[in-house]
Amino acid sequence: MRSPPLRHETLVSEYLTGHYDEFFDVYEKLLTSPNYVTRQQSLKVFVANPNKPREVKVILARNHEKLLQLLRNLSAGKGADDEQFEEEKELIIAEIERVSRLPNLDS
Repeated sequence: MRSPPLRHETLVSEYLTGHYDEFFDVYEKLLTSPNYVTRQQSLKVFVANPNKPREVKVILARNHEKLLQLLRNLSAGKGADDEQFEEEKELIIAEIERVSRLPNLDS
C-alpha cells in the first residue's frame, strides 16, 4: 500500500506550495527528531520517491543547501543501525544534489 503523500501527488504539491513555511517548520522537526525511525522515514517520503511531482522537485531544489547541511549533520542516534542509516542518507543526499541540478525548475 502506498502512503497518502505518494498516492495524491497533485494534492500534496498544491498543499506544499500554499503552506510552504508552515510545512517545512514541522518537517524540520521530524528530520531532527530524537527517534531514528522518524528521521529516516521523514527523509524518504519526498526525496526517495522516483515519481516526484514537479512542485516537489522545485521545493527540493530551492532548499537543497539547507537540506544538505541538515542531512550532513544528521546522525543515526543511539542504538540505531549506523551503517544502514549512512547508506540511506548518502542516497538521499545524492538525490537532492541531482534534483538541484535539473534544468527548468525555475518557479
